[in-house]
Amino acid sequence: MKVNPGRPRGPRAWQIPSRTVLQQWCARWIEWLRVNGFSGNTVLNRQAALRRLIEYADIAGLTEPSEFDSAHAMSFRRWLMGHSQAESAFCQYLVGARLFCRWCVRQGLMTTEPVEELRIRGFRKPLPQGILRVDEVEQVLAVPDVQTSLGLRDRAILEVFYSTGIRRAELSHLRTVDVHWERGLIFIRQGKGGRDRYVPIGQRALAWVRAYLDRVRVHLAPVDDQSWLWLGVRGEVYSDITVGKMVKACFQKAGIDRKGVSCHMMRHTCATLLMENGADLRAVQEILGHRSLESTQVYTHVSQVRAKEVHTRCHPAERQILVEAKGLH
Repeated sequence: MKVNPGRPRGPRAWQIPSRTVLQQWCARWIEWLRVNGFSGNTVLNRQAALRRLIEYADIAGLTEPSEFDSAHAMSFRRWLMGHSQAESAFCQYLVGARLFCRWCVRQGLMTTEPVEELRIRGFRKPLPQGILRVDEVEQVLAVPDVQTSLGLRDRAILEVFYSTGIRRAELSHLRTVDVHWERGLIFIRQGKGGRDRYVPIGQRALAWVRAYLDRVRVHLAPVDDQSWLWLGVRGEVYSDITVGKMVKACFQKAGIDRKGVSCHMMRHTCATLLMENGADLRAVQEILGHRSLESTQVYTHVSQVRAKEVHTRCHPAERQILVEAKGLH
């Protein structure tokens, strides 16, 4: 089962016109993405990129994929720079256009892929915002009333987020058999990009999950039921949207009033704290399920804090200051 599969819905979905051969192949690519299980959000992002590409093609008079050569790719890049409102949107449109061209090459519609012209250059991913301190995380964890069934379930969910750093959709799609108690792992089925992986989970989080299973879930589903791990009050799956609302409410009750409060803030916090405490970058990459190490490197900004501590403790000049300071007392 793919995470968040399905067709895009709502006002953001856009119907690709089919007046030209290029537009027809754009529509076929989107359908190919859907058939091959790409998430609804990914399809929407690719549609947004193709919308820009088609706008440019109409202006440039392009009607066939083969006409989109390196010169047009560079022109499209310059055109985007004048029309994209944000750096993130510009990068998204470039990536979408490059992936479409790559697919066209495989279909024999283009002879070469304009890689360099559509490569993202000179941009860095923004640093994660709103990283929590350990005491702030504990404040959030203490919000649910664990004397109630729903409170115990929500506390277990928060503990899993904090311990593993998994995505919201990955958490809501966990099954009971995905918790490997003796190994201290949880199995993520078809995470982002359709990839499976194992993620370490701490003993404290496991203890809360066990308490939820023994005291709450057992009353919502048969004992031998091995379907969804997280259930609602009527035994229905606890959807990722509902999980997101619960987490946001816990942040608000804990007095954490920051921009971007969400489940992803727990993911950023988990990764950042791991890095601060000396975790290997590639290990964090595996835990988070990043395809590229570049996605994980945004968390290396926390090493600046550790680097400053090491510099103060180890540099000869700084050590001399400490010695002199002690001599003044």
